Amino acid sequence: MTVLQAHKHQQFHITLANSNSADALVQEFHQSVRIDPVRVSVSLQGDPNSMVRTLAKYDIKGFTMEEESLEKIFMNHYGKEAM
Repeated sequence: MTVLQAHKHQQFHITLANSNSADALVQEFHQSVRIDPVRVSVSLQGDPNSMVRTLAKYDIKGFTMEEESLEKIFMNHYGKEAM
């Protein structure tokens, strides 16, 4: 299961204090998408510690996390071989 966990993606939805902070955060994360003026969605694979250190620089108003389903993790790891 450790190999599958290494391929797991986590989706974080972050609400920031203002749109300037959201702009700056999008620049820091390559796998990020702007949801609205103050919300950013970041897709992360692996250890979240570096993201947490980066977020510490910002005034965060809200933070939620979505984990991939086991099925999606399996498909990402094994791809079309499993079909």
